[in-house]
Amino acid sequence: MFKATNQSNEYTSCCARQPRDSSNTRLASCRPTHEHSNSYGAIPHSQVYIPSPQEVADERDPRQSIPTMATISSSKSRKGLVCALVVSFIFSANHFCRDAPGTVEEQIARDPLLAVTPSRYGLITAVYFTPSAIVPLALGLLSSVWGVSPEAIFHCCAWISVIGNAITGVGVAKGSFATLLFGRGMVGTVYEAVDMMPLGFLPQMLPEGLWPTCSGILNTILRLGSVAAFVTLPLVYDKGGGDSGNGIRNVFIVVAMVGSTIGPLATASWFMASGRADKCFKEKQEGSIESKISQATEIETEEFVDNGASTQKNVTLKERRGLVSTVKSVPLTFWMYAFVGTALYGSVVPFWFYGSGFLQTSRGFSLRAADGIMVFLEGVICILFVPTGVLITYFRLDFVGQQWVLAVANFCVALSYILLASGAPAYFGIVSLGCSYAVSVQTFWSAFPDACPPQLASLGAGIAACFVNVGATVAPLLIGIMDESFRRELADVTMLLLLASFALVGSCIAISIVTKKEDDYNAVTDYDASQESICELNV
Repeated sequence: MFKATNQSNEYTSCCARQPRDSSNTRLASCRPTHEHSNSYGAIPHSQVYIPSPQEVADERDPRQSIPTMATISSSKSRKGLVCALVVSFIFSANHFCRDAPGTVEEQIARDPLLAVTPSRYGLITAVYFTPSAIVPLALGLLSSVWGVSPEAIFHCCAWISVIGNAITGVGVAKGSFATLLFGRGMVGTVYEAVDMMPLGFLPQMLPEGLWPTCSGILNTILRLGSVAAFVTLPLVYDKGGGDSGNGIRNVFIVVAMVGSTIGPLATASWFMASGRADKCFKEKQEGSIESKISQATEIETEEFVDNGASTQKNVTLKERRGLVSTVKSVPLTFWMYAFVGTALYGSVVPFWFYGSGFLQTSRGFSLRAADGIMVFLEGVICILFVPTGVLITYFRLDFVGQQWVLAVANFCVALSYILLASGAPAYFGIVSLGCSYAVSVQTFWSAFPDACPPQLASLGAGIAACFVNVGATVAPLLIGIMDESFRRELADVTMLLLLASFALVGSCIAISIVTKKEDDYNAVTDYDASQESICELNV
């Protein structure tokens, strides 16, 4: 039999935070050896790397992580930036295709061949969005556990989307609802994966510190795809003859054409990212304090006992990594971070479905005016993504700092709903909601590389995708129940209060993350001080 001894990463991952005096070299040498392990049954402390004061100062120097023109203009950085731009256009096309049926919802119902009844339209929506709660997690496990590169998975999903959009176009052209449903189901299966899998390789390819700004650009271009769909597709429908002509068929032909660009662009990004993300990550880590510390913790020690004689065997973590151990290795703070996403998306996404109706029934706006306000809300969000990312980069907000911003922004989202529920001017509440939501979403995705360990980025992207879709699914179900249970005016107020409560929950979780990180830091500091005191006594 054997007894495995494990080492927590809490101490080693935080060593860099504590400046040490020059006596650390002496302290390191007096720590327990392999034959005299500590009570944690851990890796021998004699192997733990302890940074010098100069290394700590260099690591914490703000100038070290601010992108400069020299780092941005290097050939490797240029390739990462070009890849990010290509991926942003893929996102835009993906969301253009996603929102297409919603732009002609009433018109597609009037097509005599397709015969899309309300229940059939609900089925189209269900087969598209339901896989988003499962598929990204499965693909994340495929990458993190079985070693399939995230860029390869992204490439395959992109081409599946191309095929699905083409099948959808054929189904509409032939008037076959079954073919339309099959095509939309195929696209929906990979829709969220196309959005999320780049998180497994794109941040590692960018210059250090530039991800918040780049993610702001990505989010802006992504949402412009949705805006383009709502602006252009009704015009395509009208130009195609409307109900009396081939309007609905022309719409889905355009959708198939836009969707066909996803595949070639994904192939281009695959060639740029293939193998380079891991290489860039290793190059960034070389020479860093965390890298030197992790060299001592890369090996686990197993003690084998046979007839009273014990031997030790070093086993690399990768050799023992399996499905369960990989999921268990995800930090608690990341799960909490993902729950913030659940609350954030649960608080805002439903308003896109019910906001126009609320403005018409409770505030007396016409259909055109209500839709205009919703487009205005989308515009406010698009405008603020990039400035938010730039400010995060400029002020070098770490994970804890971004969680404070996220907590405040979520609170402002809740306050915006309360203003709308209390009868404040609609435009004031909408502008407040748009600004708060833009800051929340941008900060949430900017924090992803800090929340998720790089080696688990693909799995983390899958977890995040599942969690945000859970929030965006549960809230509309609750709103539907309230619509059936209360009269319209009361249901609208209750809906706003429900969405505000989701935002407040997200704010509280973000604050809890800050508290946990500070507690972890203090615990490590106390443990480090006690170890140094013990070593001094031994000397």
